[in-house]
Amino acid sequence: MSHLIEKVRQSQPLIHNITNQVVMNFTANGLYAVGASPVMAHAQEEVEEMASIADAWY
Repeated sequence: MSHLIEKVRQSQPLIHNITNQVVMNFTANGLYAVGASPVMAHAQEEVEEMASIADAWY
């Protein structure tokens, strides 16, 4: 498992999260902890652009 976390830290992926506000902060902190860059873009105008530049979706 540690080699996977190290791989995430090295690549620093941009993760587009579509989640509710109840768990948004918890999710972001978890992703920061492993070295990812979370984005919580919910506006309809942002979704297409975020989907095209994100390394992953959650």
